[in-house]
Amino acid sequence: MVNIRRATTADIDALVELRAQMFTSMGRNSDDHTWRSYAAAWFTRKLSSGEAMVVVTEVPDGRLVAAALGEINHDPPSPSNTTGIRGRISNVVTAAPYRRRGYARACVRQLLDWFRAETEVADIDLFATGEGSNMYREFGFEARPYPAMRLRLPARARGSGHTVHQGVS
Repeated sequence: MVNIRRATTADIDALVELRAQMFTSMGRNSDDHTWRSYAAAWFTRKLSSGEAMVVVTEVPDGRLVAAALGEINHDPPSPSNTTGIRGRISNVVTAAPYRRRGYARACVRQLLDWFRAETEVADIDLFATGEGSNMYREFGFEARPYPAMRLRLPARARGSGHTVHQGVS
């Protein structure tokens, strides 16, 4: 029998590995392992803060095969969200051999229950892949009229305040 449960800090390594699998399934290279220690520290900090929860699917042999992350964000209040408290779901992933069994859906359902019962979140946002968009619609998520955009800034040397120009010495 599988166990859908809240992740703990003891699960950090497995969460980072599932995140790497998510990037691979999205066609992104996750072979450079430098990001993994930062991800482990991030998960440790977030899980300890009370401002985030990760729900995981654990199979009988103890492996984690699916996960979904929910975070509480504090935005400025607006007419449509007078508290400014907003949720975000991300890092929804199922290991390839375990897909199409409802594990990610169960994780997202438990996250939504957490948002409703234990937080003051008024709105929940997420970025959906084509593969996952139907599941989110079934939960009541709707497309937004304004598409997300991104600007990637040059990498900064940690703590130096100086911009690192890749390929330039």
